[in-house]
Amino acid sequence: MTSSKLLIVYGARGSGKTANLQYLNTNLLLNDGDPHRDLVRYTNLTTKSGPGANDAAEHMHLSIGKVDEMVTTLDVYALPFELNDWSKQLIRTCDVICFIVDSAGDRQPANKEAFRNVQDCCPDRLIPIVVQFNKRDLTDALPLEVLKAEYDSPNSWSVREAVAFEGLGVFSTFLDILRVLKSSLVSWNNSCYKQI
Repeated sequence: MTSSKLLIVYGARGSGKTANLQYLNTNLLLNDGDPHRDLVRYTNLTTKSGPGANDAAEHMHLSIGKVDEMVTTLDVYALPFELNDWSKQLIRTCDVICFIVDSAGDRQPANKEAFRNVQDCCPDRLIPIVVQFNKRDLTDALPLEVLKAEYDSPNSWSVREAVAFEGLGVFSTFLDILRVLKSSLVSWNNSCYKQI
Protein backbone atom coordinates (compact mmCIF):
# COMPACT_ATOMS: atom_id res chain seq x y z
CA MET A 1 0.00 0.00 0.00
CA THR A 2 1.13 3.55 -0.67
CA SER A 3 0.18 6.88 0.83
CA SER A 4 0.84 10.41 -0.38
CA LYS A 5 0.80 13.26 2.14
CA LEU A 6 0.85 17.04 1.83
CA LEU A 7 2.68 19.41 4.19
CA ILE A 8 2.18 23.18 4.01
CA VAL A 9 4.83 25.47 5.49
CA TYR A 10 3.34 28.92 6.04
CA GLY A 11 3.90 32.11 7.97
CA ALA A 12 4.37 35.85 7.61
CA ARG A 13 6.93 37.34 5.22
CA GLY A 14 10.45 36.82 6.51
CA SER A 15 9.38 34.37 9.21
CA GLY A 16 11.85 31.71 8.07
CA LYS A 17 9.92 29.40 5.72
CA THR A 18 12.72 29.37 3.15
CA ALA A 19 15.44 28.97 5.80
CA ASN A 20 13.69 25.83 7.08
CA LEU A 21 13.39 24.26 3.64
CA GLN A 22 16.93 25.19 2.67
CA TYR A 23 18.28 23.55 5.81
CA LEU A 24 16.28 20.39 5.19
CA ASN A 25 17.26 20.38 1.52
CA THR A 26 20.95 20.53 2.46
CA ASN A 27 20.94 18.25 5.50
CA LEU A 28 18.53 15.47 4.60
CA LEU A 29 21.31 14.04 2.47
CA LEU A 30 22.65 12.16 5.45
CA ASN A 31 25.95 10.38 5.99
CA ASP A 32 26.08 6.58 5.85
CA GLY A 33 26.50 6.30 9.61
CA ASP A 34 23.61 8.61 10.49
CA PRO A 35 20.75 6.78 12.29
CA HIS A 36 18.21 8.69 10.17
CA ARG A 37 19.87 7.66 6.90
CA ASP A 38 16.91 5.53 5.76
CA LEU A 39 14.27 7.99 6.93
CA VAL A 40 14.11 10.33 3.96
CA ARG A 41 14.94 10.53 0.27
CA TYR A 42 14.25 13.83 -1.44
CA THR A 43 14.26 15.77 -4.64
CA ASN A 44 15.99 19.13 -4.72
CA LEU A 45 14.25 22.26 -3.56
CA THR A 46 12.49 23.84 -6.54
CA THR A 47 9.91 26.46 -7.36
CA LYS A 48 6.71 24.77 -8.43
CA SER A 49 3.99 26.54 -10.39
CA GLY A 50 0.25 26.03 -10.18
CA PRO A 51 -2.35 26.58 -12.90
CA GLY A 52 -2.33 30.39 -12.72
CA ALA A 53 0.30 32.94 -13.71
CA ASN A 54 0.93 33.91 -10.06
CA ASP A 55 0.82 30.39 -8.62
CA ALA A 56 4.27 29.50 -7.31
CA ALA A 57 5.71 28.00 -4.15
CA GLU A 58 8.92 26.42 -2.95
CA HIS A 59 8.52 22.66 -3.21
CA MET A 60 10.25 19.47 -2.09
CA HIS A 61 9.11 15.91 -2.78
CA LEU A 62 10.23 13.42 -0.15
CA SER A 63 10.01 9.68 0.18
CA ILE A 64 9.78 9.06 3.91
CA GLY A 65 9.93 5.29 3.69
CA LYS A 66 7.39 3.01 5.33
CA VAL A 67 5.05 4.38 7.97
CA ASP A 68 2.98 1.58 9.50
CA GLU A 69 3.77 -0.66 6.52
CA MET A 70 2.63 1.98 4.02
CA VAL A 71 5.16 3.40 1.56
CA THR A 72 4.74 7.13 2.13
CA THR A 73 5.69 10.18 0.09
CA LEU A 74 5.44 13.77 1.23
CA ASP A 75 5.03 16.88 -0.88
CA VAL A 76 6.20 19.99 0.97
CA TYR A 77 5.05 23.43 -0.18
CA ALA A 78 6.30 26.67 1.42
CA LEU A 79 3.59 29.13 0.42
CA PRO A 80 4.03 32.88 -0.01
CA PHE A 81 2.23 35.11 2.49
CA GLU A 82 -0.26 36.34 -0.11
CA LEU A 83 -2.67 33.46 -0.62
CA ASN A 84 -4.54 32.99 -3.88
CA ASP A 85 -7.11 30.36 -4.89
CA TRP A 86 -4.43 27.77 -5.69
CA SER A 87 -2.53 28.13 -2.41
CA LYS A 88 -5.78 28.23 -0.40
CA GLN A 89 -6.80 24.96 -2.00
CA LEU A 90 -3.45 23.43 -1.03
CA ILE A 91 -4.07 24.46 2.58
CA ARG A 92 -7.61 23.05 2.55
CA THR A 93 -6.42 19.65 1.33
CA CYS A 94 -3.17 19.29 3.28
CA ASP A 95 -2.49 16.73 5.99
CA VAL A 96 -0.45 18.96 8.29
CA ILE A 97 0.61 22.62 8.50
CA CYS A 98 3.94 23.84 9.83
CA PHE A 99 3.23 27.41 10.94
CA ILE A 100 6.38 29.53 11.31
CA VAL A 101 6.23 32.39 13.83
CA ASP A 102 8.77 35.21 13.82
CA SER A 103 9.55 35.69 17.53
CA ALA A 104 10.31 39.42 17.24
CA GLY A 105 7.83 41.60 19.10
CA ASP A 106 7.23 43.97 16.20
CA ARG A 107 6.39 41.05 13.85
CA GLN A 108 3.36 39.88 15.84
CA PRO A 109 0.73 41.76 13.79
CA ALA A 110 2.02 40.05 10.62
CA ASN A 111 2.18 36.67 12.40
CA LYS A 112 -1.40 37.05 13.62
CA GLU A 113 -2.61 37.96 10.15
CA ALA A 114 -0.94 34.86 8.72
CA PHE A 115 -2.46 32.70 11.46
CA ARG A 116 -5.92 34.10 10.64
CA ASN A 117 -5.31 33.35 6.96
CA VAL A 118 -4.81 29.67 7.78
CA GLN A 119 -7.87 29.55 10.00
CA ASP A 120 -10.00 31.32 7.38
CA CYS A 121 -9.00 28.72 4.76
CA CYS A 122 -10.31 25.83 6.85
CA PRO A 123 -13.24 26.99 9.00
CA ASP A 124 -14.79 23.50 9.11
CA ARG A 125 -11.68 21.31 9.35
CA LEU A 126 -9.11 21.00 12.12
CA ILE A 127 -5.86 20.38 10.28
CA PRO A 128 -2.99 19.44 12.64
CA ILE A 129 -0.56 22.33 13.12
CA VAL A 130 3.06 22.11 14.21
CA VAL A 131 4.09 25.60 15.36
CA GLN A 132 7.71 26.69 15.15
CA PHE A 133 8.78 29.80 17.06
CA ASN A 134 11.68 30.93 14.92
CA LYS A 135 14.39 33.55 15.49
CA ARG A 136 14.72 32.78 19.18
CA ASP A 137 18.20 34.34 19.08
CA LEU A 138 16.84 37.88 18.59
CA THR A 139 17.31 40.32 21.45
CA ASP A 140 13.65 41.40 21.14
CA ALA A 141 12.25 37.86 20.91
CA LEU A 142 9.08 37.56 22.97
CA PRO A 143 9.04 35.07 25.86
CA LEU A 144 8.01 31.59 24.82
CA GLU A 145 4.98 31.53 27.14
CA VAL A 146 3.63 34.72 25.54
CA LEU A 147 3.94 33.21 22.07
CA LYS A 148 2.41 29.90 23.12
CA ALA A 149 -0.63 31.68 24.54
CA GLU A 150 -1.05 33.69 21.33
CA TYR A 151 -0.82 30.81 18.85
CA ASP A 152 -2.44 28.00 20.78
CA SER A 153 -5.39 26.39 19.02
CA PRO A 154 -7.41 23.16 19.34
CA ASN A 155 -5.43 21.62 16.47
CA SER A 156 -1.95 22.59 17.71
CA TRP A 157 0.06 19.36 17.82
CA SER A 158 3.38 20.64 19.12
CA VAL A 159 5.53 23.74 19.40
CA ARG A 160 9.26 24.05 18.78
CA GLU A 161 11.81 26.80 19.26
CA ALA A 162 14.21 27.43 16.39
CA VAL A 163 16.92 29.55 14.85
CA ALA A 164 16.29 28.24 11.36
CA PHE A 165 19.10 30.03 9.50
CA GLU A 166 21.54 28.19 11.81
CA GLY A 167 19.55 24.96 11.56
CA LEU A 168 18.66 24.92 15.26
CA GLY A 169 15.28 23.31 15.85
CA VAL A 170 14.60 22.61 12.16
CA PHE A 171 15.08 18.86 12.19
CA SER A 172 13.20 18.43 15.50
CA THR A 173 10.29 20.35 13.94
CA PHE A 174 10.41 18.04 10.92
CA LEU A 175 10.39 14.96 13.18
CA ASP A 176 7.29 16.33 14.93
CA ILE A 177 5.65 16.63 11.50
CA LEU A 178 6.52 12.99 10.74
CA ARG A 179 4.94 11.99 14.07
CA VAL A 180 1.73 13.80 13.08
CA LEU A 181 1.69 11.93 9.77
CA LYS A 182 2.33 8.62 11.48
CA SER A 183 -0.56 9.28 13.85
CA SER A 184 -2.90 10.09 10.96
CA LEU A 185 -1.84 6.94 9.10
CA VAL A 186 -2.48 4.83 12.21
CA SER A 187 -5.95 6.40 12.51
CA TRP A 188 -6.58 5.76 8.82
CA ASN A 189 -5.49 2.13 9.16
CA ASN A 190 -7.66 1.63 12.24
CA SER A 191 -10.71 3.08 10.52
CA CYS A 192 -10.20 0.68 7.61
CA TYR A 193 -9.91 -2.29 9.92
CA LYS A 194 -13.16 -1.34 11.65
CA GLN A 195 -14.98 -1.32 8.33
CA ILE A 196 -13.82 -4.83 7.37
